[in-house]
Amino acid sequence: MNLKTPHLLFAGLVALTAIPSLGNLKSFSGEVARARAEADRIGQDMTELQLAQQEAEQKAAIADERYRTGVVPVVDLATQGHYVTLSKNQPVLDSLTRQPLPAGTVVADANGNTGVLVDDDNDPTTPAVVQKMAFTGNRQLVQDALAQYGGASYGLPTAY
Repeated sequence: MNLKTPHLLFAGLVALTAIPSLGNLKSFSGEVARARAEADRIGQDMTELQLAQQEAEQKAAIADERYRTGVVPVVDLATQGHYVTLSKNQPVLDSLTRQPLPAGTVVADANGNTGVLVDDDNDPTTPAVVQKMAFTGNRQLVQDALAQYGGASYGLPTAY
């Protein structure tokens, strides 16, 4: 019985000293949970960035191939002397007839954007619009491709 008394006293002292630490343990577990959530968010962000980079690289290869094999450059309808930037879901008109270009036409701008005209609404009264866009940052390839169509000039886009 003498042997149990010191053990019980020791266990009691340990328990008494641990009681004030319970609040710290709860706080610590909360901090661990927040850190774990932040690490998960960072991991998701990195995965999204990597996927976006892979998609950009794949689209750049597509745009490069489009510029190499031939594109129809899009110019300002009023002056026909300046390239304009492609916009998704916009029709592209023939500069002489003012009629929409047919579906399947591969169009491009001087910024490195390319697109394919798509008419997927099954409405014969609406024109094909720019879809399937891809961008290349290969300025030399863009300039070489557009040089074939002399006569138009390029103005840098401006930010507001």
